Amino acid sequence: MESNTKPSAALLGLPNELLDQILAEVKWGAAAPAFDLDGLQFYENLTHNTDTASIQRVRLACRRLASRGSVLLLPVASVSISDPASVDRLEQIAGLGGLAPYVKAVHVYFDFYRADLAADIRLLAMHLMQKGPQLFVESTMLFGMGMTLTPEEDALLADVVRPCYAALALANDYFSFDREWAEIQTNPVGGKPINAVWLYMQWRGLDAPIAKRLVTEAANRYETRFLELCEQFRRQHAPVSPKLDVYLRALSYQVSGNVVWSLNCPRYHPEFRYDPNAGVEDAMTAEQRG
Repeated sequence: MESNTKPSAALLGLPNELLDQILAEVKWGAAAPAFDLDGLQFYENLTHNTDTASIQRVRLACRRLASRGSVLLLPVASVSISDPASVDRLEQIAGLGGLAPYVKAVHVYFDFYRADLAADIRLLAMHLMQKGPQLFVESTMLFGMGMTLTPEEDALLADVVRPCYAALALANDYFSFDREWAEIQTNPVGGKPINAVWLYMQWRGLDAPIAKRLVTEAANRYETRFLELCEQFRRQHAPVSPKLDVYLRALSYQVSGNVVWSLNCPRYHPEFRYDPNAGVEDAMTAEQRG
């Protein structure tokens, strides 16, 4: 359908259920996706087997088609932990009531620490406390909760929440180290793992178990400091609004939730994989790294 062509009265007279099926045929080539919505290849299927451009053109025809087409417009949102602009876009999507409920997945790109951060523990510590990693965690959490913070609320909580993001980053490095280290052992020319555990090994000449213990201790210190600051904030700004109270409690659950996920996720525990595509991410990672 051309964007300057008016839809027929007969088409607009159809019930929503039939319109949705027609639009699904445009998008998927079928009345419903022909792939597993819970599989490991969910993102790839959504992005490679769809006709989003046609849905965009159909939405220009009239308000009703624009409304019905929104359901199919953005099934996947992408975000990069190193790209604050992409995190801002995710936060904007989360605030759009007509679009956010229809996002089925968030595709997250993770990057290595920059070379300058890998060379200086002080720079790494400053990086962990800055807004980049914070934007990623905050926006994905708020998106899932259907919540947004105003710029004023963000500024009010900035000093309180920074230690939380440092704890999350260090915990992630702790759990991902064994996998990254194993990849380096099988492919020595593929580079070095830019990971806080490995950096401690280089900075202080330590073996892996001791370096992992130091990373754990540092993460625990940051978590303790975050919880202390939360209590101070609640006392100094009593009564705290229900929204900010829920936000701070959710962040505290992020720390423990990250640990639980890391102890059970297929990424770090291949024996827990159930999908027939098990191991695909390993092959893709190896291919991308050359």
